[in-house]
Amino acid sequence: MKGKIVSFIGAIVGLSSPAHASGSDYGLITQIYGTHNGAVLFTVDAPRGPLPGCQYAALPKRWAIDASTVAGQAQVAVLLSAHARGKRVAISGIHSCSIWGDTETVWYFVVED
Repeated sequence: MKGKIVSFIGAIVGLSSPAHASGSDYGLITQIYGTHNGAVLFTVDAPRGPLPGCQYAALPKRWAIDASTVAGQAQVAVLLSAHARGKRVAISGIHSCSIWGDTETVWYFVVED
């Protein structure tokens, strides 16, 4: 399929932009972690903007999704599809670590095609 596949799955949870959101450029997903409470953590090998104060400085390119919700499950499905296809993603975060205490929560992401 030609063109770009744009995946604004994070818009499911709200249409307003979080204040001072951060994000990353397009990059490949390099690691995916599943946790005991439904959090899915992943890293992207791309430069990113300013980190929220809660972000673990040693893992600045790690992000979190709450897969215990329907919206989070939709995000994870698109994320895994992008990873399996070797597609790059750009991330926008909410500038807080509400899902995993030291990892910024994803607001939305875009899959580049």
